[in-house]
Amino acid sequence: MPGTGSILIVDNERAIVDLLVDLLTDEGYVVYTAPDGASALAAVARHSPALILLDMGRLGLRGAALIAQVRRAGPAILPIVLMTTTPREARLLLVPGSIECLDKPFDIDDVLVRVARYVQPTQTLGVGWPDISAVAP
Repeated sequence: MPGTGSILIVDNERAIVDLLVDLLTDEGYVVYTAPDGASALAAVARHSPALILLDMGRLGLRGAALIAQVRRAGPAILPIVLMTTTPREARLLLVPGSIECLDKPFDIDDVLVRVARYVQPTQTLGVGWPDISAVAP
């Protein structure tokens, strides 16, 4: 059974972040955002998310290195969904029950299924979300 908690979206494409934030907050999830690897690490330390949706694209810290740093900064079992346009590369990082892949472009229903696998909604509809991208670590 999935636990409650927040979701951290790590992606530098504002349109995708906005779409995911709108989708997930409308479903009752608490969502934080970070535009890059350094901000993601600060957000993990500050907010202890229950799930990370991680874009594997143009982040400053990439792939395995960022996942390793997240694992050191947060719980070792923190689930991560890798969002990528290059699933072949991301598949090398998959760990059943802990790290999985969501191919871009993604289907909204697939996003909701993946999120629900790890996190239950924790808030009522209509509550906003904090954007931690401008918050110093």
